[in-house]
Amino acid sequence: MSAAAAKRFYREVAVVEATAEEGADGHGVALDGRPLRTPARRPLILPTRALAEAVASEWAGQQDRIDPHSMPMMRLAATALDRVVDERRRVLAEMAAYGENDLLCYRVESPVELVAKQAEAWDPLLAWLRRRYDIGLRVTSALVHVPQETAARAAFERIVDAFDPMRISALHNVTTITGSLVLALALAAREIDAEQTFELGEIEESYQIGLWGEDAEAMARRGARRETLADCARFLDLLDS
Repeated sequence: MSAAAAKRFYREVAVVEATAEEGADGHGVALDGRPLRTPARRPLILPTRALAEAVASEWAGQQDRIDPHSMPMMRLAATALDRVVDERRRVLAEMAAYGENDLLCYRVESPVELVAKQAEAWDPLLAWLRRRYDIGLRVTSALVHVPQETAARAAFERIVDAFDPMRISALHNVTTITGSLVLALALAAREIDAEQTFELGEIEESYQIGLWGEDAEAMARRGARRETLADCARFLDLLDS
């Protein structure tokens, strides 16, 4: 699927069962009877019918021209099959690096209201991380890197490695958008929902907006982040449906 808006070339969209020739169990999407492939020309095999139906709905909803940006479920699935499968170790290392420098570990020194907001919102999630995964992260308000325990990075890689490529695709997006692997893991565990994930990742920005207001460009960027996080949460839900 090209990044450019190509002309719609099909009439019918249907969910189909993966064939034996495709070498995997699952569901696919057919355009005029032809199985859909990823941009790298791999068969688009989806693990649940619910996800396949969501992807099919995105294709069916295209008008005269195909807009890839209007198909987030397709994009996340294709990224899993084309990138995560081939570059799994690099993706895991990248996510673990976020965990070592997690947003939740870096706090402001002032004002006291924002210090309290960050502590109230983030401390419970760091406590959850310790209970759930036995990982304790150090917190700082200094403008320097705070080193974590040597085992933290390896532990984060093991945790993420337990997820399948589809889930890693969504969680990688959450991690890079928020700057927090802890938030991504909490979303995956349903400890928080998409809107909470957004709010927890935007505490300082929200505080500043409360003081100074928000311009149109910043509002658009925040809206895009919120929407992407909602798409990732929906994708995770469809994988469990």
